[in-house]
Amino acid sequence: MRFRIFPFVLAFGVSIAPVPGQASHAVQPLAGDSTGNASARWDELASLPMPGGYPAKASQQALYDELSFQRAVQVYLWAMPAMSLYSMRHAQELKFGTGSNVMTVWKDRPDAKTVVLTANPDVLYSFAWLDLNADGPTVVDAPPQLQGLMDDAWHRPLTDVGLAGPDQGNGGKYLVVPPGYQGELPEGYFVVRSPTNGVFVFWRGFMVKGKTEPGVASIEKTRIYPLAKKDAPPEMKFPNASGVPMDMLFPTNASYFDNVAEFIDAEPAAPEDFAMRGMAASIGIVKG
Repeated sequence: MRFRIFPFVLAFGVSIAPVPGQASHAVQPLAGDSTGNASARWDELASLPMPGGYPAKASQQALYDELSFQRAVQVYLWAMPAMSLYSMRHAQELKFGTGSNVMTVWKDRPDAKTVVLTANPDVLYSFAWLDLNADGPTVVDAPPQLQGLMDDAWHRPLTDVGLAGPDQGNGGKYLVVPPGYQGELPEGYFVVRSPTNGVFVFWRGFMVKGKTEPGVASIEKTRIYPLAKKDAPPEMKFPNASGVPMDMLFPTNASYFDNVAEFIDAEPAAPEDFAMRGMAASIGIVKG
């Protein structure tokens, strides 16, 4: 991954690479004057010397700095859906380990110890993460009577699982295949084609007469394994995340761009991503 963070900090607290060919140097915050008046910055830019309609030498770097800042903002916003899932995955793996056979379960329901978007305390949650680049086609054997889904690494829906899915609440085996997969597809699976290598598996379990145990028992019937290991699948792990401090929100500092760089390096570029991949490249985030 060719990605360098240069030591100048912009208004919202991030560091980015300068426009190629431009020297890095310290710049003033772009958020406005000391009173927080953002229009003061725009007035400053509009008043830069432009003899003959061209920026004076002293004006050029200020404009390049502003261009880098605006491009960084656009990359930040573009990547946010992916960074939300990336941060959830990273936080879980730091606490409970890696591997698609690790399905974290909030066995006593989500609580305030887990900082995550839109969690509901009235159902049981469970998360697992597939790495199709490492594992190839992966089997997700879902138990009956649950509500679940799978999303790609951009948080885009791939399939419902359970009552709203093709198994119609009866459970079944889903075969999730990586981007561009052209191999043989065995019979007996609900085939899911993912445009990304990373896949989010999310189950909701339900309490019975106020008891969490039946829902947990149902979730723990899940089996996830590479198709290549179907004859000797790895043992599933179901760690309890209830009461465990875990911040699953995406960062709001320079490390956000480190995460974007890792994400871009791990995932294929779809045609709809080309323009923003170019924007990312202009601030130093390049695949490879």
